Amino acid sequence: MPSLTKCACLGLSVYLSLLCGSLAQEYVLEVLLVLDGPSQARWSAEAQAAGNTVQEEAESAMLEVNKLFRRMATQGVDIAVRLVDNAIFYTDEAILSDKILHEKGKETYVDPHEVLKVFNDWVKGKKFDVALFIPGYIFLDDSPAGLATRDTVCRKGLSVVNPTYDTSMLAIIAHELGHNLGLRHDGEENDCKGDDGYIMAPMHSSSHKNNLTWSSCSVDVLKTRLPTKTCLDPADNTEDVEAARFARIVDADEICVRADRKYVSRFAYKDGDYSNLCKELSCETALKIKTEKKKFLFITYREDTTFTAEWTNIRPPPGLQCASGKSCNKGHCVKDKSVKQSWDAKCPFGDSPYLEGDIKTCKDVKKKDKCKLSNYRSVCCRSCA
Repeated sequence: MPSLTKCACLGLSVYLSLLCGSLAQEYVLEVLLVLDGPSQARWSAEAQAAGNTVQEEAESAMLEVNKLFRRMATQGVDIAVRLVDNAIFYTDEAILSDKILHEKGKETYVDPHEVLKVFNDWVKGKKFDVALFIPGYIFLDDSPAGLATRDTVCRKGLSVVNPTYDTSMLAIIAHELGHNLGLRHDGEENDCKGDDGYIMAPMHSSSHKNNLTWSSCSVDVLKTRLPTKTCLDPADNTEDVEAARFARIVDADEICVRADRKYVSRFAYKDGDYSNLCKELSCETALKIKTEKKKFLFITYREDTTFTAEWTNIRPPPGLQCASGKSCNKGHCVKDKSVKQSWDAKCPFGDSPYLEGDIKTCKDVKKKDKCKLSNYRSVCCRSCA
């Protein structure tokens, strides 16, 4: 499920920064995702049925968890989930000993409390903000779907999750990471209701409309707690989970296509300001432009233009050009000898390939003398140059 940020920009004098808010302080949660021998064997069987590998399924799962956290950006909490060293930690050994395995018929079960205790001993000495273990055995009946050490993110946070390999597992992972960050259940020492079904609800229900959304209580707590978590420094040495999927694709529109959007949102970079390009690449679903002529007593008409855009922001992968002789790397625009192309600072990606609404091409924008309007100049920067 892609995470969409919707902003309706009404009137030519209204800037995106006012409607959508300024960028919040960015935080990075580095997760050590551990899969042992039994974990890989169980997940492999599920993955093969879908025509995928364990690697592909695990990366996809963490990408979706990252999107759940990035949804809070519109509410003033900007936190990304990344894998430690941009990789899943595989071990062929069995972390859980036979002593804690419970045989019932043809299935083997585990108690999540015992799993968490064993995992705590096993993971000592490794680097992470949170260590996440998805075991190769189903949790015992009447056990929680996940278990975590609360408010331990900068003191070696731990989470274990029931291996169900479905959308519910993504919500449970986000829920347990929320506990690691200091969140309580909705309804516990806060004014939110547990039965509203948000991510931090005491009981998860995949059928609830809010099951992949954070409550206002969760957001408010993170606004207070995140500034105190010094380990969540965005300047660490790992890449965003999102960026890892794109290898070294250097065409910005292609990156957005891979992210299930259509193209780079030229509209999001007001007046050609691409200074934050390496921190956030805005990928658009649709830009709709509607012009209405309104009649008034004192003038014949006034032309009101409404711009509506839908986009999602991702951290661009290494290699995307950001200036002459420079490319993006870990959120920064740095020197890159492999970059030989020229750079148009005001229009690096050319005109927007799609316009929806009254005017459908940048050629028509210029023909109808709309280039004098800043929103049109941003969208059709090359034609209006």
